[in-house]
Amino acid sequence: MMPPVNSKRWKKLHAARKQQEIEEAARKKKQQDEEEAARQQQELEEAARKKKQQDEEEAARKQQEIEEAARKKKQQDQEEEAARLRKQQQQEADDAARKQQEIEEAARKKKQQDEEEAARKQQEREEAARKKQQQDEEEAARKQQEIEEAARKKKQQDDEEEAARLRKQQQQEADDAARKQQEMEEAACT
Repeated sequence: MMPPVNSKRWKKLHAARKQQEIEEAARKKKQQDEEEAARQQQELEEAARKKKQQDEEEAARKQQEIEEAARKKKQQDQEEEAARLRKQQQQEADDAARKQQEIEEAARKKKQQDEEEAARKQQEREEAARKKQQQDEEEAARKQQEIEEAARKKKQQDDEEEAARLRKQQQQEADDAARKQQEMEEAACT
């Protein structure tokens, strides 16, 4: 049975029930607060996990971008180095071709100079031989002229000597004939 309202016992029971309700409400509030705190903690942990995952994905993406940029930079450097080497090789090939052309041109000029020098010397030798032949011919003609002149003088001298001898002989014969004539005349007189 319920005690009469406003009796001490009822008040006591009512106060106890109110206390119990307050405690039950406080327990429920505490449980709700704990559940809310747990839910919030779980949300914070989930948000932190998602943030961590996003950060890791962002870091991985940035790392991938860095590696991709590094790969592209390396590729670009390799292409630039390859282009530099090709240009250097082309330059060296051009230099070698130019030097080869200069060597061939110098050899051609040297050959031409040698041929011109040989032709000049040959011409000088032929000119010297021609002059020598001319001198020899002139010397031979001079000697021939001297020989002919000497022969002419010798012949003239021989002719003069022969003429003198003949004159002397004729004079001798004339003298002998005159002497004989005188002798014959003298003998006839006696």
